[in-house]
Amino acid sequence: MKYQPERDLELAAAELKTVSPSALAKWVLNKRNKQISPEAIIMYLKRNPDVAAKLAEVVNNLSPSNAQPVNQALFENGNFKEAQSIKEWILYMKTRRRKGKPLKEEYIVQQIAGVKAMCKAYNKHPDRVTFRDAQEIFTAEEEKGKDTYYFRRVFKDFLRSKGAEGWEKIGVGKPRGFGTYKDMKIPKETAQKMINWLDTQNSEVGVATDLMLHTALRLNAVMTADVSNYFTENGWRRLKVLEKFREWKTFKVVPEVASKIDKIIAGRQSGRIFFASMKIETAKDLMATLNNKAIDLFCPELRLKYHHIHPNHFWRHVAIQLLLDLSGRNSEAVAAVVQCTKQSLDESYGAATTADIERWEAEYLSML
Repeated sequence: MKYQPERDLELAAAELKTVSPSALAKWVLNKRNKQISPEAIIMYLKRNPDVAAKLAEVVNNLSPSNAQPVNQALFENGNFKEAQSIKEWILYMKTRRRKGKPLKEEYIVQQIAGVKAMCKAYNKHPDRVTFRDAQEIFTAEEEKGKDTYYFRRVFKDFLRSKGAEGWEKIGVGKPRGFGTYKDMKIPKETAQKMINWLDTQNSEVGVATDLMLHTALRLNAVMTADVSNYFTENGWRRLKVLEKFREWKTFKVVPEVASKIDKIIAGRQSGRIFFASMKIETAKDLMATLNNKAIDLFCPELRLKYHHIHPNHFWRHVAIQLLLDLSGRNSEAVAAVVQCTKQSLDESYGAATTADIERWEAEYLSML
């Protein structure tokens, strides 16, 4: 069936508060999954001046000075997620980021909470919020000395789902604190001594920590890892985990760690790999307690310098730093191994140093 744009353009113009052909085209693509070009919309409006006039009237009536007031009941009793734009965003998140399994509900709830908090604080309706509104919100928050990384991230995704003009201009960057631990490292021998000590305190804590050391996985991914997602493929034991509540990723497990995991599973076919009979939060607390003691025992100097580091997340930093050193600071290779972007890794741990560059120049330029 041929797509009929007139049924959508008035709705899109009202929601976006613009008659920009590119914005309207994006809206139609995101909401109806129909690919139409801005040029096609321009030609359509030229052929239908009555429709063009109607769109202009809709936008003028919804100008910021005449915008409808926001009923505060919107932010109560779960009403916010019933707003049309929020329902569309939920669908957008679920379909866009699906990796074989549905997106975790916790992630969706967290995203919505960010937009709700700012809409409520600045009296904005999600169905009518624009890129300009978002800019004003970020500016106001930053003038208060607040870090807007989280709100920038969620608003960018939300406005993108709406097809709102200008969403791509929202700069996200990194939250404050990124790069704080870029110099935090320990020798491989020290890391192994810590693992050995943890094994004597609690074998599952030791193995879970060893897995983090050899994969750079985050604690939540390890603690929620399921036996059903631990398998053998092409001679390697592999573990499929959910990273940051949203993406399924599969990691190779080195043989020495795999053999320890096999002993913990002991033939089970289902359930969590680690601490299957224990509540996750209790297991995390146990991990934190013992890893805190290990840090104090084997690298107390890091405790003094990085006293805010979470004792479980400590191992992700250690793993990545060791991989960077062992690879000759090959951040592209390390990013591929731990499955993050090179940009993210460089921002967190520092790109090549001057000494690295000079060494590479001496080594490689002569080969040209």
